[in-house]
Amino acid sequence: MKALCLTTPDGKSVDAADSTIVISNKEGKLRLTFGGCDKENSDISYSWYSADLNAGDKYVIRYKDLDPSGLSPAEDIIDYGNRDEIRKRMLEHYIKLKKELTEAGILTK
Repeated sequence: MKALCLTTPDGKSVDAADSTIVISNKEGKLRLTFGGCDKENSDISYSWYSADLNAGDKYVIRYKDLDPSGLSPAEDIIDYGNRDEIRKRMLEHYIKLKKELTEAGILTK
């Protein structure tokens, strides 16, 4: 099978088929995400690697044949069809944001 193989700055190797590498910019901070969706169930999203980018980081991306047993396990799996899971994630994000805004003095307790 064909796979994308990502080698991270710390030497970690991540191999995944049917994947995408995205570099996004949120509030001036660049982030690399290596993920994809399940071909048979588009409600399922996988993330094999995600990290903020820093000046001088060096990543190596290769496209190669790989035995399916050599694929890396996903770091995070989201089932968008599971309402309870989505609500739980939304609550976790809310609690984190509330803490950050309180610590910054934007929200009061």
